[in-house]
Amino acid sequence: YNDGIKSELLKSLNISETNYGTYKIGELTGSLHVADGYSDKFVIPKTGEDFKGIKVNGKYGKITIGVPVDLAYRLKANIKYPNLDVNEQAFSIRIKIKEGSNLEYDAVKGTEFEGMPEFDVQGYSISLSIRDY
Repeated sequence: YNDGIKSELLKSLNISETNYGTYKIGELTGSLHVADGYSDKFVIPKTGEDFKGIKVNGKYGKITIGVPVDLAYRLKANIKYPNLDVNEQAFSIRIKIKEGSNLEYDAVKGTEFEGMPEFDVQGYSISLSIRDY
């Protein structure tokens, strides 16, 4: 509750439950997994060469992450009251269903391949911003 991490370099982070946490990670080289989050903030300006992706399930969370401009990855989202800040023009959209305040989204940036990095975000009132660098 109300914790967080500040790290310049981190391989992976697995969180089973977090509330009101602030996580500032200079570079994430592996993966981030949050099983149950509430009102958390993740700031990750850079991802490494072996980046596998993120999987977040939560409510009222905010995620800001930077990826290399040439990184191929998959984005999956199932969010009620979403706030996605991504360059949709760079994606090949497979599913985009917006019904009222619900969004189901599945898209691929770049050429799809087995084991590609994946962003999987689910929950309620989640903000996800993916920035190219």
